Amino acid sequence: MAVKKKALKQPAKATVKKTPAKQVKTSGVAESRRARIRMYRVGLGDCFLLTFFNGGQQQHILIDCGMFAGSRLDPDAKEKDLQIEIVNHIAETTGGHIDAVVVTHEHMDHVSIFNSAKTIFDDKLTFGEAWFGWLENPRSKVATDLREKYEGLKVTLAAALSGLQQLAVSNPEDYEQMHGGVAQIAEFTGLAADGKIAGQPREAMDFVKKKAGKDNLRFGSPGDVWEFAGLKIYVLGPPPTESQLRTMERAGASYDRALMLGLGNDDESESQRQLPFSAQWRRSVVVEKTGVSLGSQQDNIALADTLARYNDTREAWRRIDSQAFNSASSLALQMDKYINNTSLVLAFEFPDGDVLLFPGDAQVGNWDSWFDIKTFDVPDLLKRTIFYKVGHHGSHNATLKPALEQMNHPKLVAMLPTNQKFANDSKHWTMPAPNLYKALNEHTGKRLLRNDQGVGTVADPLKGADWGGLEKNVAVDRLFIDYFV
Repeated sequence: MAVKKKALKQPAKATVKKTPAKQVKTSGVAESRRARIRMYRVGLGDCFLLTFFNGGQQQHILIDCGMFAGSRLDPDAKEKDLQIEIVNHIAETTGGHIDAVVVTHEHMDHVSIFNSAKTIFDDKLTFGEAWFGWLENPRSKVATDLREKYEGLKVTLAAALSGLQQLAVSNPEDYEQMHGGVAQIAEFTGLAADGKIAGQPREAMDFVKKKAGKDNLRFGSPGDVWEFAGLKIYVLGPPPTESQLRTMERAGASYDRALMLGLGNDDESESQRQLPFSAQWRRSVVVEKTGVSLGSQQDNIALADTLARYNDTREAWRRIDSQAFNSASSLALQMDKYINNTSLVLAFEFPDGDVLLFPGDAQVGNWDSWFDIKTFDVPDLLKRTIFYKVGHHGSHNATLKPALEQMNHPKLVAMLPTNQKFANDSKHWTMPAPNLYKALNEHTGKRLLRNDQGVGTVADPLKGADWGGLEKNVAVDRLFIDYFV
C-alpha cells in the first residue's frame, strides 16, 4: 500500500551578516580562472576547500573536514600529524579566514578533524558563516524531534555493541563477524567497537556553530537560493519529509546491487517487521535492573510463575534476549544511511551557467527529493554540471543513476574522496562500487580525480584520459589535488 508522505514544517531562514572578502594575492594560474576546487588527501573522508576568484579577491568555502579513522593513504604516517598539517595548510592558504564553513552531515568522516585539530582552528582561523541543513535548525520542532529520535537509536546501538562484544567473547564463531560489521558502521557515528563514546560528530558540529557565532548561521532547505562571491547557490537537500530521509534503496536507483535489501521508507511498518512476535502474542513489560515486571493491567496469578522463572538468573540461558542483537546490523545500517540522507546538498552556479555539484553523502531519498523542487529546474542544473563531488566515497547507493545520466556536459570532471585499498582490504567494503565507477568514467571521459590516485595500483587519471586540454587545470600535491575551473 502506498504511504502518504507527510510534509515537514520548514524552519524560518536565518539572518546572516555579510563578511567582506579578504584581499589575498593570487597565483598566475588562479588569476585566469574562476575558482579552485581543492580536495585534501585525507584518505577516506571529505575535506574540500573552494576558492573563488572574484575581481582580484579570494573568497573561501570549506566543505567538511574529516576522515575515517585509520584510512590515511600512508599507513606509516601519524594520523593526528596529517590532520594538523592539513588544517595548518588551510590556514596558510586562506590567510587565516574562511568565509563559509559547510558541514554537510553528522558523520565522523566529514567532521572529525574539527575535533582532532580544534586547537589549530581556534588559534589560526576565523569563520565568517557556517552552513548546515535545515535539520540542524534549533528553532525547528520537527528537526528537534528527529534529533531526539536519532539520539535514542544511538543509545540502543551502543547497548547492542556492548552486548555483542560480550557475546563475541563467549561465542566467537557465531558473533564475532557480526559484531565486527556492526562496529565498522557505528564508527561513522562516533561509537567505539565496544559501544562506548569515542570522538563525537555532534561535538564537532557544535564547535563550528559556536566559532561562527549564532548570528552567522544558515540552515538550508530544498528550494532555497543563496548568493556568494557572485555565484548563485541552490540548496537541493536535505529532503523535506521524514519518509524521504528514510528512503535508502529503490529499484533502478543505483548502478550496483544493494548491500542489504528490505530497508524501505515506511518506518512504522519496518519497525513492526523487526519484532520477533506478532501483536497478539506481545505483552508490555517494565524492564528494571532487578528484572522484568508486567504492567498492572496484566499482573495476574497465571503469569506470576512464568515471570519468576524468567527473572531467575539460573535460567538466564533459556532467554531469547540475546537474539535481539541479530537486528543490530540492520539498526546500524539504517542509522548510517538516515544520517547520509540528511546531507546538505549544494549546487554552485557561475554567471555563465556552469554548475559545481556537492551532494555530501546523499542517498536515494535525498536525491529523489530534488526533483520535487519547484523554485528552480534541477534537471537543467544537472545538464550544466561541469564538476561533481562523488557521494560517499563511491559507494553503491550515493549517486542516483537517473541523475548521473543527466550529467552529460562535455567538460564534466569528478572528484572521488576515497581510499580503495583501505576500504577493500581493511573493511571489506566494495568501494568504489564497480558499475558506478564504470559509469563515472563514461560520463567524465575518465576525468576522475581520486584521493588515492597514484597509491598502490590506482592509476594516474592524467594518463590515458580524454582531458581535451583540461589537464592544465589539474595540480597534484602530496597533501591535496587541485582542479581549476
